[in-house]
Amino acid sequence: MFGSHEKNYINEVTKTLKNRFDRLVSDIEENMVLGKLEEARDLFEEIIVVYKGLRMHLNYNEKILLHGKVIKLRNKLRMKRVRKRITDLFRIFKNRKI
Repeated sequence: MFGSHEKNYINEVTKTLKNRFDRLVSDIEENMVLGKLEEARDLFEEIIVVYKGLRMHLNYNEKILLHGKVIKLRNKLRMKRVRKRITDLFRIFKNRKI
């Protein structure tokens, strides 16, 4: 189906996308720890683009593992953002004069 040159190119693209995906995951987790949730959200949007490009070149098991990572990261980011909003609202309410 593919010649050896095409297979090498596809493998190289897949390796590059995997490295980019892993780097984005670590950057997002680091931003969440530091409280930079807006930057983490922006990086998550970028990770979705990389994920869509990467899943075309993976087998079924790798797709499932990758999907699980994306969903886990999305849920963690959502919970951090919700927790921050609740904390901010509580501080506003607590500091409000009656």
